[in-house]
Amino acid sequence: MTKDTLLQQAVLAELNWEPNIAAGHMHDDNAYFKSIGEALAGTKGWLVTGPAATKNELASYVEKYAPQLKSQLIGIEPMDHPTDGELVDHARRFFKAADKMKAGEWDGNLA
Repeated sequence: MTKDTLLQQAVLAELNWEPNIAAGHMHDDNAYFKSIGEALAGTKGWLVTGPAATKNELASYVEKYAPQLKSQLIGIEPMDHPTDGELVDHARRFFKAADKMKAGEWDGNLA
């Protein structure tokens, strides 16, 4: 699976996640977070983006239930309702900067 394919799957998963407002609570977050973890199996690095509570809930889930993914979590970034293109563009810039940081070449810019 290519990085772009994984990013597109993550975008689609994010876009298809909706709260169960009629029941007065969010849908089964653990099942949703588990499916994200399964999609990320075998990745070398991943980035969490999203609104404040959601991205932090996913990070907490990973810490508790998927510790094997925690070591591959490169960053947690705030983003509120990005388009598919904005999310993919941000992820590309983020991972490019992360690669430069690992190589000791990062100048502090995500551009």
